[in-house]
Amino acid sequence: MARQAVRTAAPLPPADPPADPTAGALRQVVDELFAGTYAIGELMLVVAGGAARRRS
Repeated sequence: MARQAVRTAAPLPPADPPADPTAGALRQVVDELFAGTYAIGELMLVVAGGAARRRS
């Protein structure tokens, strides 16, 4: 059985809102996209770990 090392990064802390409202709205979209991607990655690690335990 091969093991793969996985590095996880903590979510970034919220940044100060920019003065431009458009940039603020875009920043919010990017932050939500990052949070969703991070959550999906965490879920994939959990699922992969469960699948590895079932095979061994």
